[in-house]
Order: sequence, then structure tokens, then C-alpha cells
Amino acid sequence: MKTNLRLFTICVLSLVLSPLSAQMTVEPLGLAGKSITSLGVYGPVIVAGTNGEGVYYLDAADLPDTNWAHLGLEGKHVSAVYPHKAGPIGWGITAGVFPAEGDSVYVYCSHMGGEFTPNSAGISDTFAVGVYSLAGFPDPTICGEKYAATGGALYRQQFGDTLWEPLYTSIDAEGWGIQKVRTTEFVGGLVMVGGSAGYTGVLLMKSTDYGETWEHLYPPGPAYEFDFDVDSAFADVENIFIAAGDLIYSRDGGVNWDVPLWDFPIYDKVAIDPWSSLVTASGCAVSTVVCDNPYLDYSLDLGASWQPAPFTLPGPIIAMVLPGDGHLYFAAADSGVYRVALTTLSVDETAGLPRSISLYPNYPNPFNPATTVRFKLHAAAYIDLIVYDILGREITRLVSGYQPPGYHEAIWDGSDASGRGMPSGIYIARLSTPGYSQSRKIVLLR
Repeated sequence: MKTNLRLFTICVLSLVLSPLSAQMTVEPLGLAGKSITSLGVYGPVIVAGTNGEGVYYLDAADLPDTNWAHLGLEGKHVSAVYPHKAGPIGWGITAGVFPAEGDSVYVYCSHMGGEFTPNSAGISDTFAVGVYSLAGFPDPTICGEKYAATGGALYRQQFGDTLWEPLYTSIDAEGWGIQKVRTTEFVGGLVMVGGSAGYTGVLLMKSTDYGETWEHLYPPGPAYEFDFDVDSAFADVENIFIAAGDLIYSRDGGVNWDVPLWDFPIYDKVAIDPWSSLVTASGCAVSTVVCDNPYLDYSLDLGASWQPAPFTLPGPIIAMVLPGDGHLYFAAADSGVYRVALTTLSVDETAGLPRSISLYPNYPNPFNPATTVRFKLHAAAYIDLIVYDILGREITRLVSGYQPPGYHEAIWDGSDASGRGMPSGIYIARLSTPGYSQSRKIVLLR
């Protein structure tokens, strides 16, 4: 293996405990009394938006120190934050707001903790009352391909562009309409949008081409809050959970839907861990105007069974994130941000491990100069991850040898085993284990 090849093993949640003795370590991260409205986690940073106090970020590498940096936007209702990759090795923060009367700026952008700059050219008062949700894809520029749900429309800002374009408009331009947008880093171009529309009051759509075309799904309830994961074999949506009072779910990408008949609380938040079968859902134990009995449930088997979190919540959860780093992050508006270590959660010794053996689509694709190839193993195995040219000739071995169970990734820099750069073209990445093989096309553009 080349010395300049980076191979990362992403630690899997070790979820081992008896169903009767779940334990979670709850860690307060600060920002009590800051009127938190939104929360985002991306690799090195944890970001919180507030109503009036501005935007804060915390360098995750500094934990357990909780010295939040203040980035500005004081006096604004920051309704959405989206931390993301920006540039070859950097990170950025996009913030969405509900602007005050007379203010026409809906989105701001910061690079590596720098000053926020307005970034909402093209977003119109006709289709926007504010930014409910932001999402996007790993970004080779500083503020590139992003999506904003603004009530009356879904907007997109493409790589290298400074103008937002409406991709889909709702008849409900007064603010309900389109409220949630989600993407996944594992499948380029896959976008899901939720909210309500028309007489049915239901809106859930997906696109596999970055929003150029849309397929309508028909859940039995509005999708203001939802999350999904993907079937890597088909690079498409698999499990979808919607928190709409009831917890509505689909196991087949939205073709069929189930509404549990159990005596659940009133759910309004849901999150799926991208690396395991963990789902978390929060809400209130009963329906009241003031939520003085907040509730958090979790499932380690994609919703087949549920357990209550074995700790008392500090207040109603207004944002919840499962970024796949072995933690649950959540924010209570007036109590601050919290991190929960998911190291001893539940059912048996295999809970939380990947659900199959799969080779994910590489990202970016096409690529230049490098692309990331991810795969998962449900059990330890000897594997080969090899790049071939279109004629089947071996170019380089990214991984070869015994690997533990879990999620792994390797980076191909477009060169062969001797370090010589390969020309533009189509290549094949093949993952092989005893009794299994899967391939993906990789496009190199010089």
C-alpha cells in the first residue's frame, strides 16, 4: 500500500447492555440561557444558532473544554445552522434566519470561523418568510451547493454560484409549506424535502439528481420533521421516519407506510444514526400547550422496539443530531447543548454494528484530485478494495488485509500503485470478501 494513502476506520458504536439497565452518559456542553433555536455537527465543529444571541461554535477537539466561540449575528432570529466541508480541507457554517421587517437577508456564510457575510441573493420575499432548514453536500468551494427550505419554496445554490434558485414552490407561501430539507453524504444528488402542501396537508419528495426532478411520496402525515437512511446497494432511500405527533415510518423508501398503534408521546423530532440501526425520537409525554414533560425514546433496531432514555431531560428538545460519531447531540432552548455518549445502549452484542456488507458510492464522483470510498463490514473479514481500469486491469489496492467490523473509508488520489497519476476516465472500485463482491464506477476528470 502506498505510504501517502490514508485509510480511516470509523469506530462503530459499541452498544452492549441488557434491555433493563440502559446507561447513557449525559454531558452538558454549555450555552444555558441563550435561547437556542438550532444545532448542527460536522466533524471538527458543533454549531448552535439562537434567537437574538447570534451563532456559536465549539471546536469538538477541545472537549471536554466548552469554550464556545461567538461568530456574530446578534439580534437576529437564527433559525437554521449548517456546518459543512468548505474548501479542500476547511469547514464553513451557513446560517439561515427569519429576518426582521425591512431586512431582506435570509442566509449568511462563515468560513473557518470568520465573520458572517450575507449570502442570500435570489431568495425572494414572495417565497420566503424565513429559513426553516438548510442542507447540502461536501463542498469544494467555500459556500457552494446548498439547499434552503423557506416555507414557500425550496432554494438551491450551486457550486461556485452566488445566486439561489427556487427548485420547487409551495402554494402555501405564508410559511408552512416546505420546512425540512435533508441530504446524505453517502449518495451524491439524493435530496429529500418535507412539509405540507395542498388540501391533504402532506408533502414529502425526493430527488436523485440534486433537485432537477422530483418524486412525490405520500406519507399519512405532514413531514415537517423527518430523517432517512440509504440502501447502499441501490444508492437510494431505504428507511424513513417522520415525527408528526405519531412516529410514522417506511421500510421501503416511502412505498408503504406504517403508523404504530402504541401509546407513544407526541413526537416532534427524530434522527437516524447513519452508521447503525439507532433511531432517536423526542417530544412530549402528553399533548399540552407548554411541554413540561419532555420525552426521549430510542430504538436500536430501526424502530422495531423502543425504550425510554434513562435520564431526565433538562427541557423540551428543540434540535437533535446523530452525526455518526458515537454520540447524540441535542439542545434544550434555555438549558443549553448536551452530548450523550452512546457506548452502553442495548439489546445484544451485535446491536449497532452495520446491517450488512456494502460498498457505498464514492464521493465526490466525478472527482479531481481525490475521492473517498466507503464500505461497511458486519463482521471481521479479510477484504480487498481494488481499483481497476475499464478493461479490468488492476490499478491500485486501496485496502488489502484483515479488517474489523464497522465502517471504513479509503481515499484514492487518482494514481496507480507506483504513484503515477492516471488519465481521465472511468474506473471500477471493487470490494471483495470471502463469498461477497460489489463494484462501483468511479469517474476521474483531470
